[in-house]
Amino acid sequence: MTESQPPGNPPIIFLLDIDGTLMPTSDIDDRCFWRAIDDVLGGAPEPVDLRGFRHVTDSGILQEWSQQERGSPLNAIETDAVRERFFELTRQAADRFPWLFHPTPGLRSWIQDYLNNGIACIGLATGGWRHTACFKLGRAGLDGYQLPLASSDEAVSRTQIMQIALERTLAHYQLPDTGRKQLRITYIGDGIWDLEASRELGWDFIGIAANKQELKLKEAGARLVVGDFNQLRNRHGRA
Repeated sequence: MTESQPPGNPPIIFLLDIDGTLMPTSDIDDRCFWRAIDDVLGGAPEPVDLRGFRHVTDSGILQEWSQQERGSPLNAIETDAVRERFFELTRQAADRFPWLFHPTPGLRSWIQDYLNNGIACIGLATGGWRHTACFKLGRAGLDGYQLPLASSDEAVSRTQIMQIALERTLAHYQLPDTGRKQLRITYIGDGIWDLEASRELGWDFIGIAANKQELKLKEAGARLVVGDFNQLRNRHGRA
């Protein structure tokens, strides 16, 4: 992908979540995450309501769970052990359930629309750890786009991760860091925490969700929620 500034002022910037947005991995990701904690440390529950955590990111959930259940944060060795077990379980899940690691319908065309026309900058901001995020992108065949990525390795809070993703996206497309108030930034995600973080940052939000999750986002005030990227392209028109 050529790193160049798209025409027009201000530029359009899309930052995307990964799990549940680029591919339907949210549920299997939760199961692998809690299984990894239980395998390494013991005592982990079944997947729980993530809204009970202050920071819905891999790093945030892990440390908050440890503080609540064990009375202390994890040390570096324990954290690395959970990370590696999580990665191993994710790889096993991808072999067993490969269809969960396929791109959301319409995603490739949506990305290509904007990249081919050079009218938008696209980056990734995930609450997951980088190593599993990159693995998922590779399995989905999305790594070839070489989109700038920020993850839970860089920060604990989702808003911080999103801000880092913005900085990397500006640098990737060689955009000046001036005139931030003029930037048209939209975050695309599937979780309530994605919507809340977007609001906190003053960014626009588009939900990718269906059924109960779609209703949850709309009840929380999301103005635009679609089932996939084909619907998003039809709603907004081709770039």
